Amino acid sequence: MTPDSKYHGQHPYGAQYIWDTLFMLEPLCLLPGQTEVVREVLRNFWEFQDAWDAIVPEHARGMIQHGFHPDAFLPTACKGNSCSPWLAWGVERIYNHTGDETMAHEALPHLERYHDWYWRERDLDGIGLIAPGAYGTDQVQAMRDDSGYDFAADMDALAYIQHPRFPERGAAYGNLYGVTNTAYVVHAERCLQRLAAKLGDHAMAARRDSHLQKAVAAARERMWNEETGMFHTLRRDGGKVPTLTIGAFMMLLAQVPTPAQAERILGNLRTPNWLTPLPMPTVGRGDPKWEPATIGMLPNPPVRLDHLGQAYNMWRGDVWPPCNYQVAMGAAAYGATDLAARICDATVMNAIQWDDVNERYCCDTGRPLGPSDYGMSACVLSMVYDGLPQRYGATNTFTTKPQRSGQRFS
Repeated sequence: MTPDSKYHGQHPYGAQYIWDTLFMLEPLCLLPGQTEVVREVLRNFWEFQDAWDAIVPEHARGMIQHGFHPDAFLPTACKGNSCSPWLAWGVERIYNHTGDETMAHEALPHLERYHDWYWRERDLDGIGLIAPGAYGTDQVQAMRDDSGYDFAADMDALAYIQHPRFPERGAAYGNLYGVTNTAYVVHAERCLQRLAAKLGDHAMAARRDSHLQKAVAAARERMWNEETGMFHTLRRDGGKVPTLTIGAFMMLLAQVPTPAQAERILGNLRTPNWLTPLPMPTVGRGDPKWEPATIGMLPNPPVRLDHLGQAYNMWRGDVWPPCNYQVAMGAAAYGATDLAARICDATVMNAIQWDDVNERYCCDTGRPLGPSDYGMSACVLSMVYDGLPQRYGATNTFTTKPQRSGQRFS
């Protein structure tokens, strides 16, 4: 499933991406007759992983690439990158909706291999924190893609280094421990642990716990900044990157903060830096690295160029519906349902106002930016049937499992 759109009709992706696919599969699985479609889309990931493992060194086995071409996806040995591990969340959600045990049992061993790869290849010092990386390229942008947000402002100092414990693996690793990366991996571990327990694999659920506890403890100890009341990306020398992005709030989603830490984070979330007219910007509105959003894909004049020499300003203060959804889930998990509702009501209302689900929006005006009809922005539906907004609701009309029949929105 590609993040297709009217814009990308001229510039087709033609690939299956982890994030986009899962955000689209979740509402798709609610429709009648989609069981086999959902299974086959997920099998593309598992088949890629098997093909990859057959041709790469042992240390690289288990990776699932950020995006691949399902019609011709034979991977190149040790050349590629992944992204934030959203797969376990998606599979758990689909299972919760449909009760499809065939799908879930197929996924479980592949998910564990993927998570084991993450800890082996992204926790460089074995301390429980995650750095980005990429195989077989010197393009820093490939590591940026691996970090989750492909132009995140807290990754501006990202550079390739050798693995500190295994230098023979080459310069395929990043010099920053990302707050976003770490939060997403912790969240994914929680999802995998719950899914394994639901399917009766209590041994797997227990195996995941050691990774989970180490990462939570490391983030609380090393990434927390008492002065700002937030978690920060770290340099490997221990210094904290001062720039805060929306990724720092993903620690709420991962349920990493203590109650006292969560109170500080939620206090930051309530400020105008983040509760902009359309919340939430990907960089705080008052941060020196915040940039004004522009209509269309490219800023004018260009602020920076990407690895293709094209102007680029995504993830520098624009609004992305999937991130709003994730922050809202995290806020609700800590009891801040009012904040979750404010974020989600504004996001859904803005999409209705523009009669579109765009890739991203301007935080000041709500104007659509980038591609329209963007697949992963279908998460505005997920916000509604999760019950996160106050203004918008859904009536559940499902009566059967494993494949439910439909959903009516009101």
